[in-house]
Parts: sequence; C-alpha cells; structure tokens
Amino acid sequence: MIEARRSSPRHRSRSMFGMPGRLSRHLRWFAAALSGALAAVAALGYYLWRAEDVGTAAFAVMVALLAGIGVLVYFAVDCVRTCLYEPLSRMACWAAEIRQGNLSARIRGGGDDELAGPVDDINRAAEWLEALALDKERELENQKTDIERKSRSLQLLFDVASGVNNATEVEQLTARFLYTLADVVGARAASVRLRDADGSIRAVAGLNLDGPLLRVEQAAGSHPALFDIDANLDIDEVKARLRQHGESVPPELAGLQLMIVRLQYLDQVKGVYLLFVERGRLDESEELRELLVSIGRQLGVAVEKARLDYEAHLLPRMQERAMLANELHDSLAQTLASLRFQIRVLDDTLHRNDESAVWTEMERIESSLEEANTELRELIRHFRAPVHRRGLIPAISAAVSRFRKESRIQTFFQNQWDEIELPEEWEVHVVRIVQEALSNIRKHSRAENVRVLLNRDGPAYRLLIEDDGEGFGGDGWPDSLDDHFGLSIMRERAAAIGGELKVESEAGEGTRIELSFGNNAPRVAGGATQAATNP
Repeated sequence: MIEARRSSPRHRSRSMFGMPGRLSRHLRWFAAALSGALAAVAALGYYLWRAEDVGTAAFAVMVALLAGIGVLVYFAVDCVRTCLYEPLSRMACWAAEIRQGNLSARIRGGGDDELAGPVDDINRAAEWLEALALDKERELENQKTDIERKSRSLQLLFDVASGVNNATEVEQLTARFLYTLADVVGARAASVRLRDADGSIRAVAGLNLDGPLLRVEQAAGSHPALFDIDANLDIDEVKARLRQHGESVPPELAGLQLMIVRLQYLDQVKGVYLLFVERGRLDESEELRELLVSIGRQLGVAVEKARLDYEAHLLPRMQERAMLANELHDSLAQTLASLRFQIRVLDDTLHRNDESAVWTEMERIESSLEEANTELRELIRHFRAPVHRRGLIPAISAAVSRFRKESRIQTFFQNQWDEIELPEEWEVHVVRIVQEALSNIRKHSRAENVRVLLNRDGPAYRLLIEDDGEGFGGDGWPDSLDDHFGLSIMRERAAAIGGELKVESEAGEGTRIELSFGNNAPRVAGGATQAATNP
C-alpha cells in the first residue's frame, strides 16, 4: 500500500533535493527575485558611488529596492512556516499521541499542504500499525480465553481426582459433579444413573427434570444402548422409544440434544450422565469431548473403587461369620443333634419302665450337655480372647493349660522361643492354630499324651503339636484333610503369616502338626530361653 503510494504522480513531483514541488518552486522564485533585487541594489549602489551628484529619484529607487528585498524575506519566512513548520508540528503532536498509546491518532491537515504526500503515507502506516495492534490484541484475548478454558478444565479434573480419592459415598460424588457437568456444557436438564452389581440401573440424582423431561429421561435411562460403550443414543431414538410405549413426544424435545457421559472402568460402563442441551449451544470441540471422556473414566474408577471398598469391608465379616458358622456346625450343632437323639432314646426307655436304663441315658444326656457347654465356652474364648493384651507366649501357654484342664489329657508344653514381638494379626493366627489343633485332638484323637513344642531354627520359628491318638483314618477324623473345615482354616492362617503348615498322620499312630514361619519376624533383644514341662 505504501509502495503504491510512493509511485503515484503526486509523489513523482519532487525536486532533486527531495522537496515537494510547490515548496521547491516557491524557493526557486524567491531565489531568482532576491538575486535580481540584490543585483539591482548593487548596480544602483555602484552608480551612486561613481556619480558626483545623487538625486532624489535615485535615492527613492534604492529605498524601493530595499523594501522589495524585505517583502521577499517576509514571503520566504511565511512560506517556510506554512510549508514546513506547521506540518512538522502536526507530525510532532501525532508522534506524541502514538508514544502515549493512542494508535488511532492521525496527522491532521493535508490537502494542498506541501507535506500532504508524506503525511498521507504516515497516516496509512499508522492505520496499518493500528490494525496490526488490534490483531495482536484479539489474538491475545483468544489465547487468554483459551488459557482460562483450559484452567477451568484442569481445575475440574483436579476436583474430580480429589473427589475420587476422598469419596466415601459414590452417590454423593456423582450427584455433586452432576451440577458441575451441567454448568460446563450449559445443559438445560441432567441426570445421573448407576449400574449396581446385579445389573440393575437406578437413578441417583436429577436436575430440572419437570414432567415432560422426566418422561424423556426415563425413556433414555431404560434404553438398552445406554450402557453400551460403542453404541450411540440420540434424541431421535428416545422419541422412537416414547412412541413405542404409546406416549406422546413432548414439544420440548424439538430444540434439545442429548449428550451422554459414560462412567467407564476398563470395558465396563458403571454409570451415565444424561445431559439435555439446547441445539446451537452444544460445544462440539474435540477438547470438550476429551474432557468429558476423562471425567467419565475417573468417575468410573471411583464407582469401581467404592464397590471394591465395600466388598473389602464386608469380606472380613463374611469370613468371620463363615468361620463361626462352620465351628458351630462342627462342634455345638453336632452335640445338640446327639442330644436330640438321646432324648428320643430316653423317651423310648421311659415307655419301657426300665429304671436302670433311664438313669444310664440321663447320665449320657448330662455328659452331652456338659460337652456342649464346654464347646460353647471354647468358642466364646476362641473368638473373643484378646491375644495382644497378654502376648503370644502367655496366650499359647493359657490355651495349653485350658486344654489340659478340660480334656484331662496329659499335656507337655516346651518353650524354646526367645521373646518375640509379632504384629497383632500374626499373634492371633498363631494362637488360633494352637487352639484349633488342641480342639481337634480333644474331639477326635482319643489321645493319652499331647506335646506342644516351640523351637527355633535360625531365623525361622517352628510350632509342633503332636499326639498319640488314633490319627487319620480312625473313627473320629476324616480320611481327607480338606474335608475338615478346621484344618483348612489352619492352613489359611499359616499362609496369612507367610508360613507353612504340615500335617502327618497314620491310623493308630497319632498326628503331628508342624507350623514354620517368621523368617522376617522381628525379634526383641533379651529374654532367656524358657522350657517348662507340666505332667
């Protein structure tokens, strides 16, 4: 634009010194007139100097010439002021405004001024500079808007991640972000639905779901493609589903679009957000889609984490309940079943009027009741004994003493362990193994002697329980180790502390149970080796 201006005819009208044409012509005329006037004054002065008598007319001519020279000087000064000083002053004012940041400033004047051409070029350059500045401002504003949008997206992702880590109730978490997502996409109405472990779908929360939109949300929420990762569900399919069920299509659907955000964990959809957005307001940018997919995946992880936490919370309770149920079945329930049978026998004996047989059955029933009471007390101690208050060695010693007193079996207890300190869970497992082994001996082995030995082999600790009873294959013990729940539990407890449980038995040769553990168990300094034998 500037180059074209320079090639214009007006700009080609310049002197060899680069001055504008009009100013150059004025200066040439002024120089010619001033030179002629000076020449005339010089000639007249020379004439007067040579003449002997100077007349009044000659003096008047000289004064007139000097006055003409003065007029020429005044004209020159005025020409310089008009053609140079005033345009340059306007340029100086324009430059001052530009320095102050007013890029819309322009040099006033122009037209027939001697510097109209350069002024026009400068104004055009100023327009280009202003346009360039406006473009940069718009670009900076767009970048600012983009950064603010990305900041909001990052803040939203951070809030989701924090909510996932700190969430205790997944329903509250998903309901809280329902309002956030509706605000992000400008949804008119929204809802969130979760899929339970049994496959059922339940509504958790809704936003602005009035009568017509509620029916639409219910139709979309019951659509089979809703929880399919690869399926698309739009508003037209929802309309078709409404018509399929004989319902009218609300007119509000005409200006709405359906956006689905799936709460995805791996290849499973744990829940969905249904967002009803007015047409034309939906942002179809790739950035928004990636943001919603990322939020859906994080919330899907939160739903799965909540499910796993719930199951992990229930697992110990279920295990303890199963253990208690099996213990009751293997001990007290069997004794009570035997009592029921003995009472039937007693009833038959009473009908026969055999007094001696009645007393025999009564003694058997009394013995069975005592056994049931003993088993019940054993179960109570087994599930409620606070091992950590006494320590591991005293707890094992107490279990052996209780077994000796209740079973009247000769029991030997030898302790060759140094004083050790184990995690409370480890101590519980070791004591429960001892209790279970002694309980099995009392109920099944018919042993006369039992030995409980605690010894060490380097960093490993070994627990040995052996008896001289009937062993496996007898009347009381099962042929298969896995058929007895108590022995299976002993194996599980040994594995829980990183140990190994070995069971050796033959019919008529007794049973030997050996537990090895503790290669990484902490040891407390001090504590002399102890040994005790109790006949």
